[in-house]
Amino acid sequence: MFLGPPGTGKTHLAIGLSIRACQAGHRVAFATAAQWVNLLADAHAAGHLQAELARLGRYPLLVVDLCRCRNYADIRLVAGGNCLVGAGSLGCGGLRGSA
Repeated sequence: MFLGPPGTGKTHLAIGLSIRACQAGHRVAFATAAQWVNLLADAHAAGHLQAELARLGRYPLLVVDLCRCRNYADIRLVAGGNCLVGAGSLGCGGLRGSA
């Protein structure tokens, strides 16, 4: 967990560590807190919350970005065959260049 005032690089550090995890072959899911809440609320409403939680449980690293003022929806980085997709959707492993 990274704590600090706005503009101190918490999101930047989380992205960097996520990229390194991808390069090491780990799957990473990265989204804002609001997006995680929406994802889980939608799964709950559709009646498949447990399945969604099980799916997310297969990710060794889940990043919850509490950023409120910046839009990181354009972060799309490919590292070592694992796709790290920011804010707009979740990361996935083994899909080179896809988002």
